[in-house]
Amino acid sequence: ATMANGTQSADAIGAYRRALDLKANYVRAWANMGIGYANQGRYAESLPYYVRALSMNPSPESPTWGYVRISLGCTGRLDLMPLVDARNLDALNREFPLQ
Repeated sequence: ATMANGTQSADAIGAYRRALDLKANYVRAWANMGIGYANQGRYAESLPYYVRALSMNPSPESPTWGYVRISLGCTGRLDLMPLVDARNLDALNREFPLQ
């Protein structure tokens, strides 16, 4: 998380990919991948990772919902904010499938 939140976001993404190769259900790594992309200004790329993390741990209080809101705002996808407000993961997964 320190790398993703700092100036080493590209390195962090590589580290999280390796972590996910070892443990595909590591929710925090999915969310941190999104943070790494967002910190590089790659908000559209962050969204599938946030949505995957939320799908694995759909707590309505998760801070990841806020990250989704920020990335949607930065990509101009304000039309999807009601899906976040409704915690509609099915629709968000359709919008942002992991490639």
